[in-house]
Amino acid sequence: MQGPAADIKAVYRRFRGRQLAITFIAYAVYYFVRKNLSVLMPLMEKDLHIKKSELGAFLTAHDVLYGTSKFANGYLGDRSNARTFLAFGLLVSGLLNLTFGFSGTVMIMGLLWCANGWFQGIGFPPCARVLSHWFAPSERGTMWGIWNASHMVGAAGILVWGGWLGQTYGWRWGFFGPALVAIATSLFIFLTLKDTPAELGLPPVEQQFGEFADAARPVEAPKQDDAEFKAFLKRRVFQNPYIWLICGANFFVYVVRISFLNWAPTYLHETKGYSLAAAGGLTASYEIAGLVGSIIAGILTDKFFRNRRAPMCVIYMLGTAV
Repeated sequence: MQGPAADIKAVYRRFRGRQLAITFIAYAVYYFVRKNLSVLMPLMEKDLHIKKSELGAFLTAHDVLYGTSKFANGYLGDRSNARTFLAFGLLVSGLLNLTFGFSGTVMIMGLLWCANGWFQGIGFPPCARVLSHWFAPSERGTMWGIWNASHMVGAAGILVWGGWLGQTYGWRWGFFGPALVAIATSLFIFLTLKDTPAELGLPPVEQQFGEFADAARPVEAPKQDDAEFKAFLKRRVFQNPYIWLICGANFFVYVVRISFLNWAPTYLHETKGYSLAAAGGLTASYEIAGLVGSIIAGILTDKFFRNRRAPMCVIYMLGTAV
């Protein structure tokens, strides 16, 4: 759609907001079928006589496979259409949750939750691909900050809704309800999301916003063959010390976040005597605070740190440590 500049700008403006909204909704719903187990564990303990150690094994195996999948599917996500990849992962995760809700054997449930961890790992890479293709470098801090709030919206939403479903209709509906939402959302993603601007005949975002040195760059860069792509990964990713530093930092942030997210509802319900719905709501407040912090961090990196992300990371990690 290489037409008048005004037309291109109008299409960009219309679709950029849409891309952000769709990926935001998509990733929030991924959390619906990932963190529902956390708030339903007390009910499952009583009904199925599952031990906390077994539930902990579910969570650990799920998260290990999730991390491995995120890495492996990051490679595939760079080479795949974001629309189909994102929708596929959510569809399968929804179906696995549906099956999990019908199960009653610890071994089967453990295997299903591990499989869910693998397909959950598909969620992030296509979202990262879409955001990187539709937003210029100078605005990515703000846009990523807004999008990153989808983690907190999804987690807070399922903690409240899942707790209410479990308390009102039983723990199985804490899997059935989110599963149906995930399946419907996967269809919505497939019908509405656009992979890159080139799919609409638009120029690359860097060129459109004057942040690319070579304005003569083609609309779509030529595809790299496997050898070129592997060499690029080795040089720019595996041999890049900054990537490993960020990985280490993220690991320690997630130790704090996930341990709280996984076990706070059980602790508040069983030790402090809160109803399951109230325990979910209190834990959700942690995620809402994170939502505000995420958006503020993104804006500050663009407006005050001139696109430098590291200072904001250091400030936030020190705050977490305190």
